[in-house]
Amino acid sequence: MKKGTYGKTALLMITAIIIMLTLSATPTFAETPSITIDGERLPIPGDEPGPYINAQNRTMIPVSFVSRELGAEVDWNANDRVVTITGNDKEILLKIGMSEANVNGETVSFDTKAVILQSRTFVPLRFVSEAMGLLVTWDAERCNAAIYTEDSAEAEAEIQSMQDDPEEAESEALSETYTESEVADELSEIAREVVRLTNLERTKRGLDPLDINVELMKVAESKSLDMQQNKTMSHDSPKYGGLRGLLTYYAVDCQMAAENIARGYRTAEQVVEGWMNSPGHRDNILTDEVTTIGVGVVECETGPYWTQLLIS
Repeated sequence: MKKGTYGKTALLMITAIIIMLTLSATPTFAETPSITIDGERLPIPGDEPGPYINAQNRTMIPVSFVSRELGAEVDWNANDRVVTITGNDKEILLKIGMSEANVNGETVSFDTKAVILQSRTFVPLRFVSEAMGLLVTWDAERCNAAIYTEDSAEAEAEIQSMQDDPEEAESEALSETYTESEVADELSEIAREVVRLTNLERTKRGLDPLDINVELMKVAESKSLDMQQNKTMSHDSPKYGGLRGLLTYYAVDCQMAAENIARGYRTAEQVVEGWMNSPGHRDNILTDEVTTIGVGVVECETGPYWTQLLIS
C-alpha cells in the first residue's frame, strides 16, 4: 500500500506489470449464455467449463459440447493445434487462434477464433452449428442461443417466422455484435481523458500516440470491475489469473502487453501523474514497442479502480 499526496483518507495504491507474450486468446462480457436444442435447455456438466460470450460478443462452447450434443465426431491434432469436427456430411477444420476454417475443403472466414481456455478447446457456436447445416437464433434479452435441427417442428416454425419478417430476423442475427461507433459512444469520458493524458506524456518525449481499441477498453473495464467486486487491487484475479490469463480470457491477440492498475485516485490527471511518478508504471507508458491502449474505470466508495492496458 502506498499513501500519496492527494489526501489523507484516500487509498492511493498503484502497481505495474509488463510481460512479453504471443497469444491466441479469448471469453466474455455478458452473463453466461444458455443453450437450447429444439426448445430443450441443455444442462452444463459440472466437470467442464460452460459456454461464454467472448470479446467479439460471440457465444463460445467447449468442443466436447459439439460431440456430445450435436452428434459430431471431434479429433484434436496437438502438433498443428487443429480441431476437426465431422458431422452432417460436413468436415470442419478450425486452427486455434485463426479466424478462418476449412469446411469441406473450402476456406471460410468468420469473425472470432477458436481458443484454448482452462485446458479446454472452445469453438464458436453459431459458426460450427451453421456450418453443420443447423439453424441458430440468438435471444439477447434472455441471453439464449437456440439451435434447431433440420427435421424439428421448431425449426420449421422459426424458418417460417424469419420468412414472414426478414428485417426482424436480420436484426436478431446481428444482435450478438455491436458496431465500433456504438461501443465508442459508451466509452466513459474519464477513460478517454486517461488516454489523452497518456498520449500527451508520450508525445512530449517524441513517442507515437497510442490508438484506442474499443474492445481493449472493455477488457480494461472488466478488469477494474473484477477488482472492485473482489475488493482488492491486484494483477492476479480468481477469475482471470494474471495479465496473460486476462488477455487470453478476452481473446486479445498481441506480441507484447503491459498493465498498470491503481485505486483511490479521483481524477484522470491524478492517476496518470501517479503512474508517471512510479518508475515501473512510467516505463510501461513510455514503452516504444506498444501501439494500442485500453483504459477501464469503475467507481467505488473509497475511490475508483483504474486499469490501463498497453499492447502491440
